[in-house]
Amino acid sequence: MPHIPGRGRSVLGERIPFRRPTARKLTKEMGEALPAFTGGDTGAEERFRATARQYIELLTNHIHEEDNFLFTMGDNVMAACSPSRGDRLLRRL
Repeated sequence: MPHIPGRGRSVLGERIPFRRPTARKLTKEMGEALPAFTGGDTGAEERFRATARQYIELLTNHIHEEDNFLFTMGDNVMAACSPSRGDRLLRRL
């Protein structure tokens, strides 16, 4: 995973913390659209659908990065460790 110059953190490490506020915002918007829809707001259904698509994309990207970067990095760290050190690391987690 590429590193940000001078930061010592990976791009993945920079991106993951920003997902939580985005996910909260999107779920709040979907939650607000439902009662608006049942209350007769004609645009609420499309707002819900558009927001749901954004939420699905957010989760899809998150899962992709876990599967293709985060878990791979963990596997590489564990493979580089001696078995006893790897066991100690796992117990600490």
